[in-house]
Amino acid sequence: MTLSGREAASQVLRLANPAKSPIAPLLDKTLAQTLQKAQCKDLVLGTLRHRELIDLIIQAFAHCPVKRISHPVLAILRPAVYELVYCPITPVYALVHEAVALARTRTGRKQSGFVNAVLRSIDRHIEVRHTDITVANLRAAVPVDERVGCLFNQDFLPDPVKEPVAYVSQTYGLPAWLIKSWHKTYGPARTKSLAQASNRKPGIYLRANPLKISVRDLALALQDQDLEAECHEGLVRVQGVGDITQLPGFDLGWFAVQDMAAYHVVSTLNPQPGWHILDLCAAPGTKTTHLAEYTKHGARIVATDMQPDRLVRLRENIDRLGHTSIEIIQYSDVGTHVRDHGPFDAILLDVPCSNTGVIAKRTELRYRLGPRDIEALAVIQKDLLCGCLDWLSAQGTLCYSTCSIEPQENQIQIKAFLASHPEFTLKHQRTTLPTAQHPDHDGSYVAVMQNRKGKTSSSS
Repeated sequence: MTLSGREAASQVLRLANPAKSPIAPLLDKTLAQTLQKAQCKDLVLGTLRHRELIDLIIQAFAHCPVKRISHPVLAILRPAVYELVYCPITPVYALVHEAVALARTRTGRKQSGFVNAVLRSIDRHIEVRHTDITVANLRAAVPVDERVGCLFNQDFLPDPVKEPVAYVSQTYGLPAWLIKSWHKTYGPARTKSLAQASNRKPGIYLRANPLKISVRDLALALQDQDLEAECHEGLVRVQGVGDITQLPGFDLGWFAVQDMAAYHVVSTLNPQPGWHILDLCAAPGTKTTHLAEYTKHGARIVATDMQPDRLVRLRENIDRLGHTSIEIIQYSDVGTHVRDHGPFDAILLDVPCSNTGVIAKRTELRYRLGPRDIEALAVIQKDLLCGCLDWLSAQGTLCYSTCSIEPQENQIQIKAFLASHPEFTLKHQRTTLPTAQHPDHDGSYVAVMQNRKGKTSSSS
């Protein structure tokens, strides 16, 4: 049976538990049941990004505590409210009609009447669905992006001046502890920008594989398929994409998917032909293959991962791109490899992290991540940093990277490492914060350290 986009989205939201498991497997399975894949995906991810605010809107304007609404009804009501508030191009009558019909089919006539009443009540309190909110009363305005949003006819949000953490947390559906941390580290204005970036619909970037195609020719091939594609450095930003595997050249290995923030990690390391390089946490292989491309296949690259089952995906990506300068080994065999072939000139350590720089892509993180998780991850990161040193040559380069923007996992981690390992000097470090401004991108951190006693460290 083929489902409409709204039916499919409701099904995913009814079954999903983002606090306990990733949404992607369930979403991918359900997308196969609908022809309206883009609509379904937008409704699911948009609803999950804004669920806390959607619930606040239901409670404020329908005067109904969300905890009293059954889960099957919420799975229909929440995406309808998301469309009403965040998708002004959709006619109100269309989204209300289908939500009511879906409620009647799945939950009965009485509940369908309830859904209709809630949506009509919220609609009555909307002054303008799409307007410039830069001069609006922020307590009554739901931002869709930096400038425009949905304006209600009464206040319902916290005061952004008196309660800045509560305002950003509730408006953007991000945990208060994280917003408080960002306020302390980055200040209130940048915290709001980070929240906007974490709620954006992320652009998709493709790194052209120079073995197969140039950046310009990749962009032209995508444009020939009526896709909006533009070049940014060595990447192509593409819009209107459904299934990445159906893009022209995917099976031929023309490109790898890689965000702009992650793209700069390898160039910051600046690996050279002739180097013996270890990518220690390599799966799924995005940075591994970038190492091969950056060194024009002149380096000897060894890739491994602590989770053996992830090596299968690593192999698939290497083979698809056609890279032959990469050797995959088991994590337990790294010591043997060093004994037989000598230490590494460089180690890339892309450690497990909190992923706070990629919340826009990892929607469920806002439901799963807590301060104790970051503390636990910092311990793992420290162990990995210290545990790989015996594999690095006396003049070797250690590159540490995360897709986190938390100082505890980044600058503080590296500062502590350098304090306890004076033989290393800091050559470069770079923090990239996520942004919703064009060209949008995720957040990341990278530090490059040289195993060379007596050199003066520098930072950029």
